[in-house]
Amino acid sequence: MIRSQSAQVGLSLSPDDLLENSRACLPDIDLLLILAVYPGFGGQAPQPNTVARIVEARRLIDQMGLDMPLAVDGGVTLENAPALLGAGADTLVIGTALFRTHRMRAFVDDLREAAPMSRSR
Repeated sequence: MIRSQSAQVGLSLSPDDLLENSRACLPDIDLLLILAVYPGFGGQAPQPNTVARIVEARRLIDQMGLDMPLAVDGGVTLENAPALLGAGADTLVIGTALFRTHRMRAFVDDLREAAPMSRSR
C-alpha cells in the first residue's frame, strides 16, 4: 500500500530492538534507521553500543546483497559523526546539535570537513 502511493518504506530500530529480528523484512524495505537514543526527547547522548549496531547492520545489509541506505538518528554531533559514518552509516539525522548552534551553515561545513564521505549511492 505504501509503494502504491509512490512512497518508500523504512524501518526504525530502537536501541533495544535486535537487528536479527528484522532480517526477514530487510529485503522489503528501502531504508534502515538505527535509533541511537530512546525516542521521546532531543539532546540525549547516543547509547554506548551504537557504533557496534551500525557495524552489525552494515554487515547484514551487505551480506544480504541489499542496496539500501543505513541511517542513524539520535545524539549525532560533530564529534561522533566520523565514527558513525566510518562504521557504515550512509545518512546522519541531526537535530539538537544543529539547532543548538547559532552558526548552522558553519556547523554543516564543519561536519562535512570532519566526517568522511559516506557510502551513499
